[in-house]
Parts: sequence; structure tokens; C-alpha cells
Amino acid sequence: MNKGKFDTINAVLGNGVRMSQSTVTGILQNLGFRGVTDFTNVEDLRSHFSETEVDLLVCDLDLSEGSSCDFFHDIRHGSCGSDPFVPILAYTWEPRKDLVEGVIKAGADTLLTMPMSVSKMGDGLNAVIERRRPFVVTTDYVGPDRRSAQKREEEKQEIPRIAVPNALRRKATGQPDEVPAEECLRHIQEQKVERHAFQIGYLTKLIRDHFSGEVPDKSIAAHIERLHFVAGDLRQRIGETRFSHQAELCQAIVQVSENLATSNGGAVDRHLRLLDHLSTAIEVAVKSDDEATMEAASEISSAIRKVGG
Repeated sequence: MNKGKFDTINAVLGNGVRMSQSTVTGILQNLGFRGVTDFTNVEDLRSHFSETEVDLLVCDLDLSEGSSCDFFHDIRHGSCGSDPFVPILAYTWEPRKDLVEGVIKAGADTLLTMPMSVSKMGDGLNAVIERRRPFVVTTDYVGPDRRSAQKREEEKQEIPRIAVPNALRRKATGQPDEVPAEECLRHIQEQKVERHAFQIGYLTKLIRDHFSGEVPDKSIAAHIERLHFVAGDLRQRIGETRFSHQAELCQAIVQVSENLATSNGGAVDRHLRLLDHLSTAIEVAVKSDDEATMEAASEISSAIRKVGG
């Protein structure tokens, strides 16, 4: 391995145990890294990412003051740091099933096990540089596509695979990214909007079909809470995409979900009907750019004005 290729990489290490921290730092330095900044807890890592561009994150899963997996998830979803595509190498002394599942769901690139060695770290780095998986986007996930080719063929809903920028590869090899970062970010956001719109339709059907009585039961209340979160996140993201003209629909869905959550039974049917119209309209809006979209928006415009009532 050419050690010189890592000397300009801005690497961040998260490790709360002094002994293993010095070991991992030493291994990175042995591989040629010169700019390794280390932190012992999640909150300090978050602060650093909010202020500094990072090319590589190597992180212990057992940090204090927060969850490492939640941190990875927030990076991938663009709520922490400036680069949601930064390569993430996680590691742990105890690869329990729940930890492995958490790392996968959070969008990390790989999980290494301790004790660490130069060859193990080198293999992890080379995999991210030379064989990094394309990303996929769902309502809850942004990260490497770990589906098999057979699994992708079997799925009914096609989920595009996206080649993403890779600062580690770019600096280590001198080769440019396949897709400019700005274009990739826009693509990710648009995929997230489409997945959210699909999720809103799914949740709307659950709520509509099972809301009985005047006050939502526990399971329906959970669906309404989830709907409120998804619609709110969609409202924030949609302004940065070609669907920005549908932000009013997102706000209307947020309002209807709040009305349903606090309903005393007096207007449940009206709220459910309105939610049905809104969810249909947002699904149509993100699937088409033709006149049907505009007609759907026009048909519900009067309903939108009544949301607050």
C-alpha cells in the first residue's frame, strides 16, 4: 500500500478508550495518515463535523454522550456535517447482532472488529476506495446498497442505485468523483421526497382504514405521529428539489396529522377525507411533471385552505 496517498486525508477518530485509541491512531499513522483528529464522545464529534470538512470517519460503537449509530444516521441524512457521503468505518470489540444491525441501518460503510491490525484497517480502507457500494435511499435509510442482485430483482418497487462522491478516494487516488457533489445531493433529496410521498400514502391508508371511534387508539396514534414526522421532514427537504412547488401540500399534511392527533371526534371524518386527498395529490405530484399534476393540485386547493378549520 502506498502510504503517501493518505497524507492529505482529514481523518477523524472516535474512541473513548485510551488504550485502543492510541492503537487505532498508531495504525492509521502507520498507513500514512498525518491529519488524525480524535474525540472521546459523540457530542464532540457532532460539534467537529458541524464546523469542519471531514474525509474519513473511523469510529468506535461504544462512545459516551450519545449513540454512534444515531450519529452515523444523522450524517447520512444531512442533519450533521456538510458531507453525507463521508466514508464511515465503524469498529467494535463485541459485534453483537443488535450492534451489527444498528450499523447497517445507520448507513456506515463497514464494520471492523477489534483487536485492530494494519492489514484489517488497510483492507477496510481499500474496500471503501476501490469497491464502495452505490447508495440507496428509502424513507428511513440513506447509505450503501447491501442488497444482492437477486434481491434487487425480486423487489416490486425499483430503488435507484446512486454513485456518490468519495473524498477519501478522490484525495487518495487523484481521480475525480463520478458525479458532482451538488448533483448527487439533489438526486438524493429527490429520492427522499419520492420515498416520503410513498410512505405518506401507505400511512394514510392505515389510518383511514383503522381509525374507529372518536379518539385514535394507541396503534393509530403511532401511525399519526409517524405521518407527522414524515410530512414535516418532507416539507423541509422538498424546497431543495424540483418538487418545491408542492411545499404547501406538505404543510397541509402536517396540519391534518396534528388535527387528527388532537381530535375529540367532532371532525374526524372530514380530516380523514382531507388527508386522503392530500396524500393522493403529493404522490401524483412527485411522479409526474405533466398537466395532471397541476390539475390534482388545483382540485385540492380549496381543501388546503380548510385545513386549519
